[in-house]
Amino acid sequence: MAMHPDRMPHSAQPTLPLEPDAEKRPSLTVRQPVVGRIDRAHLGEDVTFPKPGELIEIWERTPLTLADRRTFNILLAHAWPSILEKDKNHSIATVALKGDHNGNERLRETIARLMSAIVVVKLQADGNQAPTEQLVQLLGPSKVPKGEGVVHYRFMPELVEILARSRHWARLQAQIMLSLSSKYSLALYEWLAKRENLRITKQVVSLEDMRLILGVQQGKMERWPDFRRFALEPAVSDVNRLGPVWISIQPVKRGNAVSALEVVWSRKDEEGLQQAARELACHVSSRRERSQTAVAPPVIGPVIDLFGESTTEVRTHDPVRKWGA
Repeated sequence: MAMHPDRMPHSAQPTLPLEPDAEKRPSLTVRQPVVGRIDRAHLGEDVTFPKPGELIEIWERTPLTLADRRTFNILLAHAWPSILEKDKNHSIATVALKGDHNGNERLRETIARLMSAIVVVKLQADGNQAPTEQLVQLLGPSKVPKGEGVVHYRFMPELVEILARSRHWARLQAQIMLSLSSKYSLALYEWLAKRENLRITKQVVSLEDMRLILGVQQGKMERWPDFRRFALEPAVSDVNRLGPVWISIQPVKRGNAVSALEVVWSRKDEEGLQQAARELACHVSSRRERSQTAVAPPVIGPVIDLFGESTTEVRTHDPVRKWGA
């Protein structure tokens, strides 16, 4: 694949050394507490935790599954109080990670994928410098026991450096994370959680960017009807049913194809929050059955057709671009 002229190879990325004693002076993000015990979230404990914004809007060079994303979030939240300690080895019980599955085969596969997963992270630079992109390995050396026991894991220094500088984050609810039914739903939930407390309530996102946000693999669901049916619409419906925010999407067409999406969101009122809480309290099987039979208002609106040039900016969001694209 040809290297885009404004994309630097990994070896050419500027180094980002930690400031002296950075681990003793936590970033704004790392100061945010984990509320509750994330290792007991699988038992239904009410837990909320921060996730750095840099780790939300990423491009997956290594495709991740829903279980991979959930597991990474749990590992990150569990290590949070000492996340900036240099060469820190963390540990967590296997039962907190594998959910309802018996045995550790799936857990070992997930840990192995996270250890080999490379993502592209966009770094916000200080001052007048342009943002940079960095390739990062999500998880360092880890050990998973054959039976019940403890998982030992470590984060790579490059990832810790990013956390040490982070100044924006989303606060996630563990029960929502564990109840969402697809990786696309979880990615959309995190994207919204990062924005729900901002003054803006609308954003126009290019179709290409939304595919990156949801983690759709390159070469899959390339047609708008397929992407809408199998990724976007189920994700929006899932988040509307279980999350604290209502979201609707209006496709924007330029020429013969949909090129952008107008995303609008608003905080749910008390009745909406209570309904979401009831959904979360239901068993997953009954929740899935109701979601398939319920008659809900459309979450994807009709296409807006823009003729010729328009003053509407269709790329107000600028997530990480495809490395070398």
